[in-house]
Amino acid sequence: ENPELARKMREGLLGHPSDVRDKRVDWEVQCDSSGPGGKTPGYYFVISYSSTWKKSPAVVHIIEDITDRKYEEKEQNKLLYEDLLTKLYNRRYGMQLVKEWEDQNRQFCIAFIDMDGLKYCNDKYGHNAGDEYIRGAAKLINQCFSRVGGCYRIGGDEFSALTAGSSRHELERIIEEEFLPGLKKFQKDLPDMRENCFSIAYGLQMYDSIR
Repeated sequence: ENPELARKMREGLLGHPSDVRDKRVDWEVQCDSSGPGGKTPGYYFVISYSSTWKKSPAVVHIIEDITDRKYEEKEQNKLLYEDLLTKLYNRRYGMQLVKEWEDQNRQFCIAFIDMDGLKYCNDKYGHNAGDEYIRGAAKLINQCFSRVGGCYRIGGDEFSALTAGSSRHELERIIEEEFLPGLKKFQKDLPDMRENCFSIAYGLQMYDSIR
């Protein structure tokens, strides 16, 4: 009854590495469904196996709607891997990715950014102001680094950017030409915090794929 789902299934079978004529194939397909609020992603688990229909070869598909399960998994992953205050990835996810890349013997680069002045901000202006400072810094970090890699909050006022596709030189350029000028503007725009009491410390670490 869903033409889009039927089309996706045909495409999936044609592109599937297994031959459904010889054995059962289990696979998943995503299909957007249209509604009053626009398109909503739907997820389906499909079991396909060969059969016969009116003495002719046929393929049987058993389809299970797993959309709710997929959304539950996404929410669980957000709780596991997302920092609630900044909406960046958290330390857990960053360390997990570093371990995976080390095991894969990949070359990658990490930028560590320490936003000094958070304790002073909390003590003088209150924790709500401190949270605003952290969220603003996280937004700026994400704007500058998300196009080259992932951004992570790894501590109270500590962040990192992790990339396997950019050089140390590129990260240095982003920090010097984009992040630092953006940080100065951001600090000037903070309400009730006009003093030049904030600074950052940063470092870059290149992990070579050759051990």
